[in-house]
Amino acid sequence: MYSIYYKLIPFILYPVISFFLSLILTRICIKVLPVLGVMAYPGERHIHKNPVPTGGGISIVASFFITVIIYLSVSRQGGDYGVISVDFVYKLLVPALILVLGGFIDDRFALKAKYKLSLQFIVCVGCWYNGVAFDTLLGFVLPAYLSFILTVAWIFFFMNAFNLIDGIDGLAAGLGVVASLCMGVVFIVSRFSAEAVLILCLGAACLGFLRYNFFPAKLFMGETGSTFIGFMFGVIGIVSSNKALTLSAVLIPTLAIGVPLFDGFLALWRRIGRKILILLGGRSIKKNWKVFYGDREHIHHRMLDKGWSHRTTTLLLYCLALLFGVIAILSVLFSAAANGLILVITLLVSVSVIRRFAGIELWDSAQIALIGLHKPRRGLLISLLHPFYDLVFIALSFFITQFLFCEVSFSGECLRLLYHSIFYSMLPIVVILHASGVYRIYWLRISSGDFVHLAKMITLGTVLGFILNYFFVDYTSLRLFVAKYGMFYLLSIVFILGERMFLRYVKFTLTKNLYLSAHSHDNVTKVLLYGGGINARFYLNRIYCDIANDPIKVIGIIDDEPVLRKQYVYNCNVFGGSDELPEIFKKHTFDKIVITSENISPEKLSFVEKFCKDNKITLSEAFFSIKDVC
Repeated sequence: MYSIYYKLIPFILYPVISFFLSLILTRICIKVLPVLGVMAYPGERHIHKNPVPTGGGISIVASFFITVIIYLSVSRQGGDYGVISVDFVYKLLVPALILVLGGFIDDRFALKAKYKLSLQFIVCVGCWYNGVAFDTLLGFVLPAYLSFILTVAWIFFFMNAFNLIDGIDGLAAGLGVVASLCMGVVFIVSRFSAEAVLILCLGAACLGFLRYNFFPAKLFMGETGSTFIGFMFGVIGIVSSNKALTLSAVLIPTLAIGVPLFDGFLALWRRIGRKILILLGGRSIKKNWKVFYGDREHIHHRMLDKGWSHRTTTLLLYCLALLFGVIAILSVLFSAAANGLILVITLLVSVSVIRRFAGIELWDSAQIALIGLHKPRRGLLISLLHPFYDLVFIALSFFITQFLFCEVSFSGECLRLLYHSIFYSMLPIVVILHASGVYRIYWLRISSGDFVHLAKMITLGTVLGFILNYFFVDYTSLRLFVAKYGMFYLLSIVFILGERMFLRYVKFTLTKNLYLSAHSHDNVTKVLLYGGGINARFYLNRIYCDIANDPIKVIGIIDDEPVLRKQYVYNCNVFGGSDELPEIFKKHTFDKIVITSENISPEKLSFVEKFCKDNKITLSEAFFSIKDVC
């Protein structure tokens, strides 16, 4: 029992030291930084209303390094099971000090983006040069050039992820605490003692700083602290990834700081998408707009714009970060057989988060697609890319299937089977798709028969691949072989058919939904359609084409046909008939009624006109010919 307590002492003692050091140094920073003129003043992208000292992240840096050097000096070099040593920390010290110095100068003088990014790149290169680099990935030894690219990109993205998320009081520091705690648990379970103490000390330093940084903040960490926290998580992620051969070794640090990485991913997606829109002439933005310009569309800003309080926004993002951290811990605690299920859960959570928070990015991407979809020449380019798309996703389907069903690591038997069976699995599908005329179909203007034809060809190619694999590749279990190939077929058909269906969905439905969810407009006109026939369909297609210039939301349909009442037509609810208008108006307020039926009796039309006049509702008609349809 005594030995257990003795082993737990470093995981408690040194984080406590780091916490109190951070408290003391943070109080000193609150008094000293205003004297040095390191202040953050209210501005366009800032939500605080009074000047606040910034650059307080220097207290986190100092507390962390002092505590870690003390720990490594008094304990065995490298800890019980880790590779972290005093020499290793000294290797990090120079790049970290360069990063902190550059961040502090930026907090004081507001450097241009190109200078900040250049400095960060130098820091990343310095880490790689000092040996803090990816040596292996999933069991594969990396060549020097690939190690350099992955190391620099990994650390660079981690640094900027935390920098971008530091937009409201207490958010970056709190996420640092949550991520440190989750990774600390993972390292303790994995018996990486030195790494656990290191990351817990970082979290404790963030916690001490959070005491004065939570809303309303008395001090900001600035670039000095946010980039350093991201830097340390990136470095620890590299160390842990080099120790293990499994995919979870890469996923754990990624999930642990899932919220900052997700926000950074959205920022990159959003800014590149808008740059493409400018080049295509699809968006009007000031001429000097650049990809690396800051904006006020990060996750926390969107939550605040929707009316959530500062404190609620921060706490909800803490909970989301904790959710990702728990998934990371589960991937370590459970056996390898459960990793497939955990990966699926991770993907489902990620998709849900993207759908909930990435409305602006999805809308911009849909706009890029529509610019091509509305012009046949550009649409032809999309069609020409289908063979390459199909090849990539057939290969991806095969890889996912191998990952989910293989019982050994990727460096063992699974790789041998992969090399032998990938040729027999992919070649028949690719050959048949080319020979069947599938790629001569203009997929932006298709019928349901084209989908059936494509599905038949995928099925035929899969059956041929199944036969070739059965006769030429050795499998120990027929049941496992059939299950794997069934999964491969399902994934292939979902990816290939899904892409064609998605193009039509983007053109006719998704853009409307994304625009209305991503933009808060007071001038959105709520419309009720009178008539659920073909004119209603034409009207819906037409308003989707110009939703940005004329934002209209169709709340439902009324129709006097008894069969259609309470049904679902053209993605809209049929509330009832015209005689139920007063009751419908009480439940679903609307600004306008558009008549899309040509077979309305004079009595019913007179009733609708009187109802609109009494309730000050606009009434109009919409009848279309084929040439009017988008």
